[in-house]
Amino acid sequence: MGRIVWVDWAKAFAIFFVVVGHVGLESLRPFVYAFHVPAFFVLSGYLYKKAWWFQTFLSFVVPVLAFSALYFIMSLIASDFDFTETWTKKTWFVYKLDETRPMFTGLWFLEVLFVGRLLLGDGGFDFIKKNYILFSIIFTLSSVVIDALSIELNWYITRIIQCFPFLGFGIYLKESNLIRSFNPMARNTICMAVGGGILFLVLMHINQWCDIMYNRYNSTYIVFFINAVLGSLLLFYICLFLKRSSIIEVLSIGTLVILGCHDKITAVFLILLHIFYDNKIFDGYISPIISVIISYFVIKLCQKIHPLLLGKIKLNHK
Repeated sequence: MGRIVWVDWAKAFAIFFVVVGHVGLESLRPFVYAFHVPAFFVLSGYLYKKAWWFQTFLSFVVPVLAFSALYFIMSLIASDFDFTETWTKKTWFVYKLDETRPMFTGLWFLEVLFVGRLLLGDGGFDFIKKNYILFSIIFTLSSVVIDALSIELNWYITRIIQCFPFLGFGIYLKESNLIRSFNPMARNTICMAVGGGILFLVLMHINQWCDIMYNRYNSTYIVFFINAVLGSLLLFYICLFLKRSSIIEVLSIGTLVILGCHDKITAVFLILLHIFYDNKIFDGYISPIISVIISYFVIKLCQKIHPLLLGKIKLNHK
């Protein structure tokens, strides 16, 4: 099976939005946090193929260990340049929500995705995958109750409760062939996209800044879920218009590298150009672009060294 062009574009856009969300641009946070991480779970469900759990584990843990080790070395360099604030309170692994941060940015996402893959079949059983609609409903209702009662679940793996419905929706998109059946130029499709876009903006305004990692949904989880699905579908719809690009394919293949390293890449770039740092030239709106551009070359290097650094392993699909 060849690469799916709209999926490559969607992954590239989604990871760029992740980078944007992490640089502290307050005005854009309500937009990107409304759907960027859910879109990744939807795509993960769409692309899911059953594999041996240990292969999946390796595809996650090798990049985490490799880039965390690199981050540790970078932190030593950074301390010599007195950029210590950027590197404080970092540890190798973080399993629950507290003051510490992992050296591999977005580690919570991989922890939750790994649990999700185990539930779908990598753990050696297929019951949940075969009944994914039922379990998506159960997890959705559970999320509504947890949110309504303000129950604190600080262990990151418990985020599977809020994230599994997006995995399930991705499986539904795959099995229903909904995306492939879209005619992006058809009048009714365009009208639906425009209407969906307006509804997305309205719900985004109601919700303001949501954050699935923190279990922060403001109005209710169900509104967040609906809006995240809308945002994901709109992103996928836009990507249907775009043509194949070798650059986008590289970024799509290396989303794991960008996720774990984008903030470190920017920081090292600033260290190398520390003479400009006080002027904030590369901060704000420009830093996400710098991160993605440099990440592209890091990904190309990882492809040459070993694909496992990108989280790519030849899976024995079952």
